[in-house]
Amino acid sequence: MFPVDDLAELLAALPPDPTSAAVRAIRDATPSASEASRGALHDAGPVGVLALAHHANEAHRYDEADALAARAVAEPTAPAAVRAAALLEWAIAAFHRGDMRSCLDRCTDGLPLAGRLDDPILQAELEAQAAVACRQLGLRGRALRLNLAALGRLPADPAPGPERTLVSTLHNNLATLYVLQGDPASAVGHFERGLAITEADDRTSPVAVIQRVNLGKVLLKLGRPDAAAVHFEEALRRASPLGPAVELRAQEGLGHARRQQGRLAEALSIMEPVVAAWSARGDATMQATSSLTLGEVLVDLGEARAEPVLRQAYSAARDIPLPDVALGAVEALARWAEAQGRWAQACDWHRAARTLQRDRYDALRARTVEELRANHDAERRQRETAALRDHADALEDQVAERTASLRQRNVELKQARDEARRANEAKSTFLAVTSHELRTPLSGIVGYAELLLDDLQDAAPDPELIAEDVDRIHRSALRLQRLIDRILSLTHLEAGGVMLQLGEVDLSSFLADLIEPLRPVAEDAGTTLQWSVSPAAEAPCTSDPQLLGQIVDHLVENALRFTEAGTVDVRADRVGERLTLTVADTGVGVPPEAIDELFRPFHQVDMSYTRSHEGLGLGLALCQLQARALGGEVTVASTPGTGSTFLVSLPWGGPSLARSLP
Repeated sequence: MFPVDDLAELLAALPPDPTSAAVRAIRDATPSASEASRGALHDAGPVGVLALAHHANEAHRYDEADALAARAVAEPTAPAAVRAAALLEWAIAAFHRGDMRSCLDRCTDGLPLAGRLDDPILQAELEAQAAVACRQLGLRGRALRLNLAALGRLPADPAPGPERTLVSTLHNNLATLYVLQGDPASAVGHFERGLAITEADDRTSPVAVIQRVNLGKVLLKLGRPDAAAVHFEEALRRASPLGPAVELRAQEGLGHARRQQGRLAEALSIMEPVVAAWSARGDATMQATSSLTLGEVLVDLGEARAEPVLRQAYSAARDIPLPDVALGAVEALARWAEAQGRWAQACDWHRAARTLQRDRYDALRARTVEELRANHDAERRQRETAALRDHADALEDQVAERTASLRQRNVELKQARDEARRANEAKSTFLAVTSHELRTPLSGIVGYAELLLDDLQDAAPDPELIAEDVDRIHRSALRLQRLIDRILSLTHLEAGGVMLQLGEVDLSSFLADLIEPLRPVAEDAGTTLQWSVSPAAEAPCTSDPQLLGQIVDHLVENALRFTEAGTVDVRADRVGERLTLTVADTGVGVPPEAIDELFRPFHQVDMSYTRSHEGLGLGLALCQLQARALGGEVTVASTPGTGSTFLVSLPWGGPSLARSLP
């Protein structure tokens, strides 16, 4: 008995998409498991239903097995390995219920699945079962091909267990088919191989006894009675536990072998009790077959009772019908008549033999035509099934492609939605920040203008106060103008409407003119502002002085704004054919997650109204656009709390030609 816990462990360890080997382990363990253990299968999903179907087949409850296997196949969640194995169980149940066409169809459905699973054992099992159904349907050629294909998938010397049993069965099936096809020479090799494989595990196996009887019969057809007799004698020594039917078949075979050996008295002593035993058992087929052998022995002995025995065999064979037995009886009767000198009667028997031969030929031809037609129909159905499967696969591919396309489209729509939200948020932020930044200088202009008016209305206005008010109005107006200029510059650059005015730039004088005026601003913040030009960059470069100046101005201004009591270092260098401008500060730095947003217009790391640094967030965006207009790029490296380094890389000789921003 298979332990309860072992079957439960197999089920618990089964992955969602199990291999064929894992499914087969549970299937093969089920019949020998305890009833309590099998109870777990009812809650084990499709694999449990499959195992129960296998158990029902093993217990010969074929209607139950048929229903369970069909249920396992129809289960939408059934893995491919379970569906393929369930189709095999369904085919076995259909075969034992006598529905050969359904058996063949189930195997045909299961073979592509087993092929995709790359499971040779399951493929061989399905092909072997399909071959048996084909043989019953008269499709012997197709059955032969299926058995050969199944045998070719398995090792010639399989390990003990189900695989070895399957190989032995395939050899026996092939041998039987070769006999039916009239090729006993090919049948012998397969019978001998099947017998050797079976007896390698158990020499007393009932299967081995039957294999020896069948092998002996084929050897008799080949005229090898001595070899046949050895197998019949060995079968007789082991047949007693198997019942009288097997023993009688072995005795009949031995009697036939003794006749071919010329040991007629011994053959007669064997066959007479065999015929009597078959008659007592009421087995008309075996009685007719054994009567033919007995009659042939009596003819060889010249005994008069040969004729009634052969006539009885002929009559029974015609009724059953058994064409080969009937023909053998007629030919033996013709020989008996000739031996007695009854030539007219012998001629009648010879004519009857020719009629039987013609009937057998016509039946063989009709069977061949029917097999060809059935093969044609089977191939047509197979092509139609394959076409439907291909169409279904194509539809599945289209559905998968459409699903993937819709999923991608949904992602794109989500991205577009998020982008639209960000744009809307940016617009709102822009309006809020711009309103706030513009209101500050405007409030200063309006407030100081009102103070100026008040001062002018005094009887004796103070010139110094008036000058201070005018100066504040002027500075507020300049700030307002600068904000508006930056917005217009951004619009201009994004629209591609800036034409480059290239010329030679002496970096030393250029940086001095730009940075020196900013030194007081730096000193007010307690920051050291310094600049330098490397020896490699002392020669003039080619660029647009105005755009280049705006880039440096924006970067230095940005560094000073976010650096208190620190250092801002500006350095110009030449690396190969590139001009590099580095602006490094020891300010607050930028968090890693905010670096990607630095060059987005109207963006600052702190976008709140209470932020400590004013501005629209346009400086770095303008720097990037201006650098790209000059054929370069601005990059940044920053560590929060340590500072930032902005690097501008431009072609030393300027862009390839003066152009507008693309």
